Amino acid sequence: MTRRGLEVLTVSCLVAGTLFAKGDDMPGFDFLRWDLGARASAMGGAYTTASGDLHGLLYNPAALYTGDANSAVFCYHRYYLDMQSGFTAFSRKTARGLIAGAVAYMDYGQMTRTTVSREELGTFSPGDLVLTAAWADSLPFGLAVGAAVKYIHQSYDQYRASALAVDIGCVYTVPDQNLRLGISVRNAGTALSSFTGRKAALPFSLRAGISKRLAHLPLLLQLDLIHLDDSARGRGRSLYWALGGEFTITETLYLRWGYHSRGSEQSGGEGGVHLAGISAGIGIAYPAWRLDCGWNFYGVLGNVASVSVTLPL
Repeated sequence: MTRRGLEVLTVSCLVAGTLFAKGDDMPGFDFLRWDLGARASAMGGAYTTASGDLHGLLYNPAALYTGDANSAVFCYHRYYLDMQSGFTAFSRKTARGLIAGAVAYMDYGQMTRTTVSREELGTFSPGDLVLTAAWADSLPFGLAVGAAVKYIHQSYDQYRASALAVDIGCVYTVPDQNLRLGISVRNAGTALSSFTGRKAALPFSLRAGISKRLAHLPLLLQLDLIHLDDSARGRGRSLYWALGGEFTITETLYLRWGYHSRGSEQSGGEGGVHLAGISAGIGIAYPAWRLDCGWNFYGVLGNVASVSVTLPL
């Protein structure tokens, strides 16, 4: 096996190892930390003030109100090794605001089951599943609010773990300045069951974002500050930032770029650390649908590709 293959395998094992974290103060449910959505990931995950995209409800449920009233989205991510994830959601306008339902999954690929003496006993496929129900509505003076309830389920061979979490947020829009401000609380909840009988902590975070569409340049800029409770990992409370941009080339073509400051932590090694955290993407929009593609660099782990399709309902 090459050095790169060894490093990829080592990091993948460390990620899987968190599934067995013991103790109430140990990390868990790491899938909730990952960026989902081709447009969101291409813009570095700077998505607290997102508009026009159902993926925004994953970062701030109030962003649901700023998207298309009746729409559906389908997203697929291809990671290193044979890991993959997907996301699908729909939204509907009602007399009391917008409602949405979403399903996200992470498939860690096929693994070999062995005894302590390395005798092979078949294979299994660990995975995560998140079910989300969300609501958003508008208030006076350009304010939108939203909330989401999430059920999280993890499986690792015969082991199971689950959790219940809530997201809440708001977005304030200043139309004449093309300015948006947003705040959200994510993953406030508790584990319902665990692999070992001792529950793991959810990745609780606070997000604050600002977005500005420039007046004399076809560029949308989005900046997020993320306050992540990493005490379960022995890091205390960490502050990260993410920056993303979207150039409007034509009415149907968009170019995107992004960067998040956690890149060096997610690079999986020293090689390629300087590029880790960089992202880019492209969007093609028509009146009836939109196609988004994203690319993320994770250092020695390689590239992550994603594609999303948005359709009206």
